[in-house]
Amino acid sequence: MFGKDSKLLHHHIVNIIQHQTVITGDIRCNGDLRLDGMVKGNIIVSGRLVMGHDAHIEGIVECENAEISGKIKGDVKVKETLQLKKHCLVEGDIYTKKLIIENDAVFNGKCMMRKSNEINTIKTESNKNITV
Repeated sequence: MFGKDSKLLHHHIVNIIQHQTVITGDIRCNGDLRLDGMVKGNIIVSGRLVMGHDAHIEGIVECENAEISGKIKGDVKVKETLQLKKHCLVEGDIYTKKLIIENDAVFNGKCMMRKSNEINTIKTESNKNITV
């Protein structure tokens, strides 16, 4: 029942952080995450991260795929595809395989594009290793 297919189960789980919710601290979740609130801390998502227009993150973001409509102050590390939607704001460096930037999206930082198997570990300014 939970043999080799159990690895796929977590990608069907969607975690939701609603509007007007503020979390201080790191978040690590299996599956996907829909964020409409605010997080002051690092976020590590094993699946897809979707940020709503009013969402804010102050910290490092790591995930498989991401669709960003809100604001991020910190580095963003996406193994596959990062989509910066209209009116989003990213202040930090981006590490990804594929990048899609819509009109009116704002990105201030460096961008490093590599194959997904090369995006394993990045060094942050505090010399900590962050691994997905």
